[in-house]
Amino acid sequence: NRFALSDVCKYWFATSDRWGPKHPKCLELCGLHFAALDVGKTGNRVRMPAHLEPAFYPDWMNKKVVAGRVKVVVSKESLNGKLWHGSKIQEKLDLSWIPESKKSG
Repeated sequence: NRFALSDVCKYWFATSDRWGPKHPKCLELCGLHFAALDVGKTGNRVRMPAHLEPAFYPDWMNKKVVAGRVKVVVSKESLNGKLWHGSKIQEKLDLSWIPESKKSG
């Protein structure tokens, strides 16, 4: 359960990048985030519902594709996407795992 908080955060970033922070899934993830923060106090374990796992991850999250389950999309419209694509950081990372068709985005 120690990874629940980091999973909630990753899922929220990916979902909010694509659909916005007020999307129902983002709001549900916010509730899980607070529950995960209180695990030490309440003892209630947080379970991640499968329907909250995003189908797409923005390229700026640097998520590796695993057995075709995860799709990476180029995100240039969100603030995080604009910061990522406008920075020089990405030039120092190995992004060879992103298909060329997705890089041109």
